[in-house]
Amino acid sequence: MERLALVTGAGRGIGRAIAIRLSEAKIPVVLVARSDGEITALRNEIVAKGGIAYACPCDITQVTEVEALVSDIAAEVGQVNILINNAGVAPSAKLEDTTDEMWRETFAVNVDGAFHLMRALLPQMKG
Repeated sequence: MERLALVTGAGRGIGRAIAIRLSEAKIPVVLVARSDGEITALRNEIVAKGGIAYACPCDITQVTEVEALVSDIAAEVGQVNILINNAGVAPSAKLEDTTDEMWRETFAVNVDGAFHLMRALLPQMKG
């Protein structure tokens, strides 16, 4: 497999659209999201249209899950060389109504999650 893309937040919205476009360009895609249902449905849709896709549920805020994901993909599918760090959350609240939990979750997904994936995939992407 020459190219392999990993798309986070692939279950809906922009991530879903990116995954579909990559598959239309004949690039196999690893679909990543916290929930399995949406990425499994998208995988089935892509495969039905002749594409190659893998549904891999993962909470990217958890380092151990990211490391296991990257290890499993390398062993079972191949080397990821395209990373689309699309997963993100955007809670909507007035500043005075924003809780510490909302703030931490935003950073955990939007910043830490992207970092975890880049750090875990960098060795194989450099190679």
